[in-house]
Formats: sequence, C-alpha cells, structure tokens
Amino acid sequence: MSYPKFKFKESREIHTIMRRILFIIVFLSLSQATFGQITKYKGLFIFKFLQSMEWPQSKSSEVYVVSIMGDPALLSQLKNITAERQVNGRSIKILPYSKNQSLQDINILFISKNKAKNFEALKDEALTNSIVLITESDGLAEAGASINFKMLDERLNFDLNQTSFKKANVVVSEAIKKLATLVE
Repeated sequence: MSYPKFKFKESREIHTIMRRILFIIVFLSLSQATFGQITKYKGLFIFKFLQSMEWPQSKSSEVYVVSIMGDPALLSQLKNITAERQVNGRSIKILPYSKNQSLQDINILFISKNKAKNFEALKDEALTNSIVLITESDGLAEAGASINFKMLDERLNFDLNQTSFKKANVVVSEAIKKLATLVE
C-alpha cells in the first residue's frame, strides 16, 4: 500500500488550512459559551424583574405569565430558572409568544432582537394592558420599551424607561432602578 506523497508546499497549505479550521472551531465554541452565558443572565434578570415589580390590582391572577418572542434558548433557560418556583405566592408560567395569545394575560413580554420589527405594533396595547416590555435592540428603551438589555464593556446591562412603567401602571423596585441606566 502506498501513501500519497505531498510536496512541501502542499503540506504547508494543508497545515495552514487545518489551523484556520481549528481556529474557527475554537472561536465558535467560545462564542457559543459566551452566548449561552448571556442567555442565562437574561433569564436571571427577567426572574429578578418579576420578583421586583408590582402590577395593578386589575392585573392580579394566580399566575405570572412571561411570554418570549423569538428566542427559544431564553424560553428554555427561563423555564429552567422558574421551575417549581413562585413569586409572592403565585406560580410562574413561561410561554412562547403567539399571535393568538391574549395580551391581557401577560405580565412580561420579551421581544428578541430578531423580532424587534413587532415592537411598534405591540407597544401601545402592551402598555395599556400593564405589560412590561423587555427588548434587546438599540434605542427601544427610548422608544417605549420598559427595559432594554444591552452590552456595555462586555457585560450585560439594561436601560429602564420610567415613563413606560408609569404608562403600564407597574411599580418597579428602587433596587432594580439602581442597577439600570434610567431613560425617559
């Protein structure tokens, strides 16, 4: 059995190609790990927000409903975080957003970056129904989202629009306000 013989130049090219492939694999692995961590932190923040907000009496029910639009990884993460947990004696239901879903039943609606085009269509109805809108696209806190996630110095942060909370008739704790960049 004979093995193919490579010329030195071809061998160097193959070596270079293999290094590039290895670099891409390592980079994608690190990116995925970082992405997973960010998703985990978003889920933890949303759970903390739920614990730190007070909805009007007209919005009270036995269940807090958090609806996630366009981010299955966050949906899964939030389901894991909230499993078997309660907030203020109320159970928590995490659902994917559906156009057939009544906005009246939702407490928090998260709109992912890839679904940001739906923000304007939902904003007014959401605030009228005392829904806290959480987004992750630049400028949406100033446009009326209650909270907007952002990366700042490679860390997950968020803007908080106090006017949106007033319009939604939802009270947010001072502790959450202190963690946020406040916008109007």
